[in-house]
Amino acid sequence: MEAKGDELIGLSRAKAEFNKVTAHANETGRPVTVLKRNAPWVRIVPIAVGDPGERGKSDLGTGKEG
Repeated sequence: MEAKGDELIGLSRAKAEFNKVTAHANETGRPVTVLKRNAPWVRIVPIAVGDPGERGKSDLGTGKEG
C-alpha cells in the first residue's frame, strides 16, 4: 500500500523512464509507488543521504541468492 504523499506511476511508464523516475525520487526524497493494473505493486524509495551503509547491500543482478 502506498504511503500518503507518495507519487504514483504506472508500470509501463516506470519501465520506460526508470532513470528519470529514480532520479526524481532521489532528488525529492519522496518515494514513488509503481502501480500494476491500478494497484500498488512496488515502491521506489530513495536511500537517505546520511546513510551510506545501505548502499551496495543488494545482491540483485549479481547472480547471488539470498
